[in-house]
Amino acid sequence: MAEKTILIKNGRVFDGESYFYGDVYVKGGRIAAMKSDVPDTADIVFDAREKTVVPGLIDIHAHILGISSDQWGTPADSSFFPFGVTAAADGGAVKGTAELADSFMMRCGVFLFIGVKDDRAQTANAKKLLDVYGDKVMGLKTMYDATDPNVRTLAPLKEAVAFAEECGLPLTVHCNHSPTSMESIVDVLRRGDILTHIFHGDRSICSENDYAAFKKAREKGVILDAGMAGCVHTDFAVLKAAVAAGYAPDVVSTDITKLSAFTRGGKYGLALCMSIMRAAGVSEEKLLPMVTVNAAAAVGKSGEWGVLRVGGDADIAVLEYGDHPFDYNENGNVFSSQKGYDCVLTVCKGLVVYKR
Repeated sequence: MAEKTILIKNGRVFDGESYFYGDVYVKGGRIAAMKSDVPDTADIVFDAREKTVVPGLIDIHAHILGISSDQWGTPADSSFFPFGVTAAADGGAVKGTAELADSFMMRCGVFLFIGVKDDRAQTANAKKLLDVYGDKVMGLKTMYDATDPNVRTLAPLKEAVAFAEECGLPLTVHCNHSPTSMESIVDVLRRGDILTHIFHGDRSICSENDYAAFKKAREKGVILDAGMAGCVHTDFAVLKAAVAAGYAPDVVSTDITKLSAFTRGGKYGLALCMSIMRAAGVSEEKLLPMVTVNAAAAVGKSGEWGVLRVGGDADIAVLEYGDHPFDYNENGNVFSSQKGYDCVLTVCKGLVVYKR
């Protein structure tokens, strides 16, 4: 049976670089046309009037069932499609296979996890999984978090960076509760490495020394990822102050787990994280690249993910910004807004996979 053709009409279209008002036509799993006034001859016609049509969103920090630990993994596809996400990277792969990642309908990559024991980086399992996952490996991940008594100095972080250099891969660093300053972490990292949970409120925070860590990250090409995790790794006062000071992140991700999907402050996913960022003062023109082209670049998928192009894969999200309130109040960490994003349609690999 031939795949159904899809026509998304009358939308404000962001293709990854610029905006236009018009239609997106999908045929055979690919984008066949992007222009005004495509004839209404498709099998499925969706009116996107007063909505924004964007490339399928990319969540570069998630925890997927079967790849992350059982403590955190959330079901693939069902935890992402309702939020417009068509591609995600597991941010702590400790098991699973490339075949499992390929079994998901959404596009999936992995950051292999490097644990720490007695203040030394433990790379053995990551080495084993390099061959198991092959080209699904997008990078490595370590937790530089002193709530784990094994983490005490910069030594394991330096070792993780050295291993990443040996593998030719970027390293993502969880910096919440770090035993040293955020600036000292950035000193160790390389261009293309990713610092996640940057708006946490514990120990060394981003505003120290007039945002010295962020300034240095921009100079070095270290990628700043919000890695929000709802209230868990985001202090909303820190976030709003940083944005007001001109330090919005390069990338927005969820750090979604089985404990957070559909629960935190409403329906928790990337669309809600976008709502928080917008309410914190980030304009849509800056926000949309953070979850499309910037995210694609961070995981080595520039030009492949996060763009709409005639002839390209039909991964598309249709977003509505309006009366979609959210409300967080966890241990005094309060943030709410009457306005927010809601995903109304998700197309992945040329198929409608979610419709509100």
